[in-house]
Amino acid sequence: MSNLTQNPTVNLNSSPKAGFWQQFDLGMLILLLVVGFFMGLTAVLGKVAINTGWTPSIYLAHTALGGGVLLLAVTRLSGQRAEFDLAAWRYNFISGLFFVVPNLMFFFAVRHVGAGFIAFATAFAPVLTFFIAVAIGDDRFSLGKILGVGMALTGGILLALGKLTDTSIAPLWIALSLFGPVFLAFGNIFRSRFWPKGMAPLLLAPWMLITAGLYSYGFAFISGAWSAAEVSNAGFLVMGAQMLCFAAGFGFYFVLQKRGGPVYLSQIGPVIALVGALLAATFLQEQLTLLVLLGGAAVIAGVVIFNAANFGKK
Repeated sequence: MSNLTQNPTVNLNSSPKAGFWQQFDLGMLILLLVVGFFMGLTAVLGKVAINTGWTPSIYLAHTALGGGVLLLAVTRLSGQRAEFDLAAWRYNFISGLFFVVPNLMFFFAVRHVGAGFIAFATAFAPVLTFFIAVAIGDDRFSLGKILGVGMALTGGILLALGKLTDTSIAPLWIALSLFGPVFLAFGNIFRSRFWPKGMAPLLLAPWMLITAGLYSYGFAFISGAWSAAEVSNAGFLVMGAQMLCFAAGFGFYFVLQKRGGPVYLSQIGPVIALVGALLAATFLQEQLTLLVLLGGAAVIAGVVIFNAANFGKK
């Protein structure tokens, strides 16, 4: 596999070309699985962190800023330095905003709806990305895509119904969980369309995290959550793990988006869902209802069908 810290020399803003599966790239598949694992792990770590005393906004602020600084240190040690113009800084700040909004939603809701539900909801983002792409003329409908979208939408409805049957959960938390993927989808479109020309992935990823951390500090200050409740020792360990997870996960995430394009990137949805749900059930003893399981399976199937149709047309 090529050196992932370097800016690729091929046209990486395009989707994979015809014959992709015939020219199978094991390195890209491993990259896909690694990114999906870190994203799925984030949902579980978030719930554990909130239970150890962290407030969602302060926890996200510390971990995003810390992860960004760690990743920035890695790029500096590897000899990479970014020279951003005004447009690149604008890209970083908007990218950070598209990161912080859904993650604040998820971290506030995860204690109430569970990490497994958050992971399944996150898998819905690729289908929403497609709707936005069609609306702005970047993609077109096809029979396979319509089938995949319909399956995923059905899954989203089942997910919502599966949690609404639990009267102990306020509908607000379910709504936050399901609106989060909307912002993730807009973020996917924005990063692909406005990627600064000639900029390596690992030069952009740290600043998305750093700006997201700053946004989260601002939100904590405005909302009065600046002073966190007493946090246990385990909470600080979880915070450190989340920093590493953000640094590694989003470093690879930006490489994957640049090298594979938005179509290939969208396949992380099922990986996130499976990893998050399995970890939540195994380590947090979360009980996933039949409707939630059926909804999660439908979302995963819809994303798979959608991507199969997309690759078949490329």
